[in-house]
Amino acid sequence: IKILNLTKNLLSNISEISKILIKFPKLHTLDLSYNKFYQLSQSLPIKNINFSHNYIRHLTLDNTILLDNVNYDLSSNQLCTLSYSNKSIYQQQNHRHINLSNNRIHCDCRLAYFFFNNDQQLLLSLKKSPPNLFEYATCTTPNNVEGKLLSNLTYEQLLSHCSSSLPDDCQDVYDFNKIKMFVKHHTQHSNNKINNENILISSKIFQRYSKPFNSSRSTKKMILKG
Repeated sequence: IKILNLTKNLLSNISEISKILIKFPKLHTLDLSYNKFYQLSQSLPIKNINFSHNYIRHLTLDNTILLDNVNYDLSSNQLCTLSYSNKSIYQQQNHRHINLSNNRIHCDCRLAYFFFNNDQQLLLSLKKSPPNLFEYATCTTPNNVEGKLLSNLTYEQLLSHCSSSLPDDCQDVYDFNKIKMFVKHHTQHSNNKINNENILISSKIFQRYSKPFNSSRSTKKMILKG
């Protein structure tokens, strides 16, 4: 057997699925859609895994769970937040395909903090990642980014909304006090950078228009006018 369909079986325990897979060493496609999974707690060494239409609310980007060279369909779950681990998938070249369409991702300062801790800037983790690493990841909240692709947002757009409250049933995965400190530091750094750039521009303008007059040229003009 190479394709196994376990859809609509009220399954909820991934450990039990692992035991089943031992019996099918040639399996490459596993359909676990429309079951009762609430989290991805361990890896499944299958090429194509369909977890769509379950109840997964949070995704930890850990290469011990999300294996390389595996296609994951996580569409139509209840994903709201992302977090990282010490074994983040960004620490290695990867060839994953993760479909996150039809989820309700909350795109605020928490995601900015997430990308910062993966040593990425301006969402380069999405823009420069292999195609389809996060296919169709669309923001649902807050209102100012509703319906926008996560990969099209800037760092500043994520930082612009930073509230301690979250949508209903959305799991907070970070210490929010740390996030507030992070946002404060980033804002101060950005403001200092803007101020320094403004000072530099003002200095150049001043230097340009404060050059001494050429007295001989101005004298000649005055003689001609007389």
